[in-house]
Amino acid sequence: MEDPKRCLVIQLGSLSQQLQSLMALRAIKQLYPQLELTIVVAEDAAVAVDRIPWIESVVRISVPISPDSLSVLNARPWDWIVNWTFSEASSHLTAQIPARNKLGYGRGRDGTMQCHDDWSMYVLGIVQQQVPQDIHVTDIMTTQFLTALQFQLGEPVEDVASSPVTSRAFFQLKTTDDGFDWDWQHSSLKWVCLPFDKKFLTFGSDMVVELLERHPDFNIVMCGTEPQVADAAAFENKLRDRLPRGNKFSNRVGKTTFDQWAHILSRCQWVISYPGAAVQLASVLGTRVLMVTGEDLTLDGPYGNGHYVVPENAVVSTWSYASTEWSHQRKRPFDVAALGTGKAYRSRIRPPQEGGGVYFEPLSRGALTATEWSARVLGQVARTWYCGWTRKSPCQCRTFARTEGIFGMSGCIGENQQPGGAGVFSNFRQEPKAALRKGDASPRS
Repeated sequence: MEDPKRCLVIQLGSLSQQLQSLMALRAIKQLYPQLELTIVVAEDAAVAVDRIPWIESVVRISVPISPDSLSVLNARPWDWIVNWTFSEASSHLTAQIPARNKLGYGRGRDGTMQCHDDWSMYVLGIVQQQVPQDIHVTDIMTTQFLTALQFQLGEPVEDVASSPVTSRAFFQLKTTDDGFDWDWQHSSLKWVCLPFDKKFLTFGSDMVVELLERHPDFNIVMCGTEPQVADAAAFENKLRDRLPRGNKFSNRVGKTTFDQWAHILSRCQWVISYPGAAVQLASVLGTRVLMVTGEDLTLDGPYGNGHYVVPENAVVSTWSYASTEWSHQRKRPFDVAALGTGKAYRSRIRPPQEGGGVYFEPLSRGALTATEWSARVLGQVARTWYCGWTRKSPCQCRTFARTEGIFGMSGCIGENQQPGGAGVFSNFRQEPKAALRKGDASPRS
């Protein structure tokens, strides 16, 4: 058996960012099982990673980093350090831990921030500068690590290279807590999960009533955290006496643990949510998502096939269309008029010959805008430079991450592509944003 390769993954971001990193790591771990994964998270943000059975260890650190934390991380040598926090502060941590190979942000000998690979340069120069591009951040992380692993360790293990990477056994959840009665009361019904957001106070009550009137076979469960209890109660009061007879509306805001929340999400047919941790968690669990708005779909968007992103005014009409896809097979025309001036998108996985990865296709047909066109061009250029992929002459190597709701781009190096070769941003030196999005505080959910 091949010697294990010790890998340290630094992810000090929000729960949403952690889940995106975990989706990438799940595919990577299945393809390269010799990796021993240790993940570093913020001390108060380990709720998800603590439930991952395929990660060997979790290290919690506080900021500023204590000498004790550093001594734990430096106790044994690392084969790989992968910094997926993509922040200036985290680059100092990368620099203080020796490893044979490093990916992500680090520090040079003169103390200046540097990118250890071309994909990190892409994040720094394109993603964090909010330049329009069409590669999902989960695909960036997956491709970044798989490309390096293929060059250093060779092809994946033969008996798993072509196996699907599924969401099964992603978490080890405990749902037998006293008072948790979801299974025996509700699992036989059809449910839509509504992760509570204060924005729902404006239009959400009308949306819920219309949705249940159009689809009396569905019910709604609302989840959220303890600080949202008062606002969620106000929202529920708006619904009083308006719900159609026979429908169920279950308010579980502030009443569920992480395990119970994940269990409910996994049993629901749909999640209707603003961008946040619920969108990424549903993607992991294989529950379809209808995301309301979103500033940057490559950062916030759900991952996998068949998710939707719509403006607030088109939630019910789009969900009615999406939830009956099985009957009309998408041959029924989408109600573009309901969008008004907004746009709606449906996620799909590109086939390998088109570069792989998730893509958000517009539901309203029409000419590409200059922004959409440039985003597609930039994505194709990046895949050509950093993966060796070209549309006319696709690279003849494996599509690494074929998953059930967790797909990655082809992590490959073309015949004429030099691993770690200089890309267009190789001399780019600019301090990164504090997190992936400008002004984004870390951690957040």
